[in-house]
Amino acid sequence: MFGIFLGLLLLMILAYRGWSIIWIAPICAGIVALFGGLDLLEAYTETYMGGFVNFAKTWFPVFMLGAIFGKLMEYTGMAKSIAIRITQLLLELSGRF
Repeated sequence: MFGIFLGLLLLMILAYRGWSIIWIAPICAGIVALFGGLDLLEAYTETYMGGFVNFAKTWFPVFMLGAIFGKLMEYTGMAKSIAIRITQLLLELSGRF
């Protein structure tokens, strides 16, 4: 039980400080496995990586379409147009107060 709290606490602290979740998630999973009395190698290869692969497989179409849409927005200049318009609206709103 202590390992779960320690892993979550470390995950929150490091994520808050700007560390990439790609690096800190496996570290925190290892801490939970060690304090839980699990075999570290089995916890990574079976439990953690199995869950990660399932997540990536399930959400891959969303990530791929999001990347394509982002490139399309960048290529057409629409992303810049939206950013400029939002900035103009925020400047107008801040001038009213």
